[in-house]
Amino acid sequence: VGCGTASPCDGGAGRAFMGSCFRYFGPAVFGPGDVPPPQPATARSPDGAVAWEVAQDVCAAWGGTLARVKGRGQMEVVRSLLREAAWVGAKSSTLSSPVHWGDGAPAAAWGGADMWGAPCSGGKRSGDCPEPASTEEACVVMGLGGLLRRARCSGGVPGGGGGRGVVRGWVCERA
Repeated sequence: VGCGTASPCDGGAGRAFMGSCFRYFGPAVFGPGDVPPPQPATARSPDGAVAWEVAQDVCAAWGGTLARVKGRGQMEVVRSLLREAAWVGAKSSTLSSPVHWGDGAPAAAWGGADMWGAPCSGGKRSGDCPEPASTEEACVVMGLGGLLRRARCSGGVPGGGGGRGVVRGWVCERA
């Protein structure tokens, strides 16, 4: 998958597609000698969760935003980068309100229901996410299989969770 002669990806970090660079950030990505992106000291909760807003801030520091998944090709690129469930750039004001990408486009405008996974079950299943309350802001996470789900924007399960049911990674997109 390429995007012509000029690549928006620097030094091979990430994957170029349709003029953008997509890159995963999160716990299973940094090896010896790698420098992780700048993160505030409070970026992760004790259970390793990263809030959607923190992930968005790290993407902005990288020169991009959380990834938009507006078609099957973008979905496959983002899915191919995942090491675990990860934030993407959509959210809604409540669990029952419509989901929109960061640019305001409706997230349900493509792919139909087959792109959306079943609601989370309290974050207890492997690869699932912490389910928001009906009145809580909900952010979107993509699972390893490519399905999108709404999750608590804090990324964590109330009371901890021991690393299970938390969102610890995210995918950024840079043009």
